Amino acid sequence: MQAFVFLIFLQPIASVLCVVWFHCFHSLPTVCHTAISCEITLGFTVFTSLYISVFL
Repeated sequence: MQAFVFLIFLQPIASVLCVVWFHCFHSLPTVCHTAISCEITLGFTVFTSLYISVFL
């Protein structure tokens, strides 16, 4: 149950940070890397939440 609460609160925060980061640095040539990093971050968040809910 805690994992779901963790996911609910962390997922939007990660999404907002990614969007802010993307818009703030959209003029830089690292925009593609930023998008990939966002996907990795969101994926890691989901994986961590699932791991906690299954193994703890």
